[in-house]
Amino acid sequence: SLLDYVPEGATREGFAGTYATQENFRLMRAALDESSRELGRYVRLTNYASGLCMPEMATLAGLERLDMMLNDSMYGILFRDINPVRTFVDQRFSRQVHARAGIIINTGEDNYLTTADAVDEAHTVTVSQLLNEFFAHEAGLADWQLGLGHAFEINPDVPESLRLELAHALLARELFPDAPLKWMPPTKHMTGDVFRGNLLDGFFNLVGTLTGQGILLVGMMTEAVVTPWLSDRDIALQNVRY
Repeated sequence: SLLDYVPEGATREGFAGTYATQENFRLMRAALDESSRELGRYVRLTNYASGLCMPEMATLAGLERLDMMLNDSMYGILFRDINPVRTFVDQRFSRQVHARAGIIINTGEDNYLTTADAVDEAHTVTVSQLLNEFFAHEAGLADWQLGLGHAFEINPDVPESLRLELAHALLARELFPDAPLKWMPPTKHMTGDVFRGNLLDGFFNLVGTLTGQGILLVGMMTEAVVTPWLSDRDIALQNVRY
C-alpha cells in the first residue's frame, strides 16, 4: 500500500483487497450503492491514502464518494523509512482534503502492537493517538472523523490479559470521547487453531462493545492459516452480531 505513484484502471484479480485506483473506487461505490438499496441501509466504502501520493488518493476518494480512508504517515516513517518531511506534508494536505470531503480517517497505531509487546509498548499507542488527534484538528478534521487506531494484541497467555485489553480500550474511549476509534482484531497471537481464534475474536468483539469502539474490523479465525473463504467471513460476522 505504500505507493509512490497513482495507479489507474480497474483491477479484478491478483490483489488482496481493492487496489486504490479511481476506477476501482467508482466500481465499488456503484456496487455498494446497489447493495444499500437492497438492504435498506447505507453501506460505507473504505480504502487507503498512503505512501507518497496521499493527497492524490484522498482527492480521488472524495470525487468517488468514499466514506473512510486509512491516513497515517507515521507508519511509513517508522517502519518503511519514508522521508518524514515529505510524507508529513502529504499527510497534512490529504487530511485537509478528507475534512472537506467528509471522509473519516483511520490511523495505524495497531502496527505498533503487532511489531512489539502490546503490554510493554502500550504507551506508544496512546502517544501516537494524541499526536494524530492534534495533526487532524490542525488540518480541519472534526472529532467525528477521527478513527484513531488501537488493537487487541496482548498475548492471551499473559495473566489477566482480557482485563488489560479492556483497560486499554477504555482508556482510548475516555481520552477521545467524541471520536469513533478504530479497533483492530487479534493477529499476532493467532496460531492457526480456528477454535481458539474464534474465541479470541469473541473476546475482541466483547471488549469493543463494552467500550463503545466505533469502527471494528472483523477478526478472522483463519488468520495466519489461509486467505479467508466466504464461509469464514460469514462465521466471523455471526460472532460480531452475537
